[in-house]
Amino acid sequence: MKLIPSMLCSAIALSGCQVVPNPSDTTTASMRFRIHYATPGLNTPKIEVETPKAKPGQIGAISIYANRCVYVNEPFGIVANVSDSDGVRSVRIGPSAFPFDAVRARNAAGDTIAIPAPAEPTQESSTGTIPNPGSKPDSPIVSVEYSTTKAFTDVTLLTVYEFRGSATKAQMRATATNWGASTGVAEVYGFSVEKAQPSHPARQAGMACSVP
Repeated sequence: MKLIPSMLCSAIALSGCQVVPNPSDTTTASMRFRIHYATPGLNTPKIEVETPKAKPGQIGAISIYANRCVYVNEPFGIVANVSDSDGVRSVRIGPSAFPFDAVRARNAAGDTIAIPAPAEPTQESSTGTIPNPGSKPDSPIVSVEYSTTKAFTDVTLLTVYEFRGSATKAQMRATATNWGASTGVAEVYGFSVEKAQPSHPARQAGMACSVP
């Protein structure tokens, strides 16, 4: 496969250069974890947590406990922007703490988007084949998997969530990996969301709520 020269890479910030994955990669991926609290989307109001930039030669994982809570409308969006110079292998978004079934990922057309799109339209899960990107039916965990056929330095995964039943609170996380055998993980966890109450002046979407 012919590589795309860096000068020809997309100028769009959300898209990355296509690369040949490096299985010997020991660098650490970086991530921006965003909660779009007003309406789902890539350009709607958001709260963001970013992992620290890896230092030159840094090896291992970067895991950040967000320790934050924000009121959200329903539905709301979760976005993970992941970067790794030798290629992003996977990105996964889902609950961070019990109860894990407080939210569900919606699965209507456009509710889960990966930019750039992976080469393979499906991926394997513990229960069989699911869309790529996508999730098992009624599952709160959404993932995208890239392959040696087509990998990128920058990947964005967006998914739309709603609360399940009478639930009003949840903790969310995102985890990403590069192609190194045991290194390169970037993770943000413990970012809480609580259902906004339009009639309550102190519980509007975007306002801070109490961390569990």
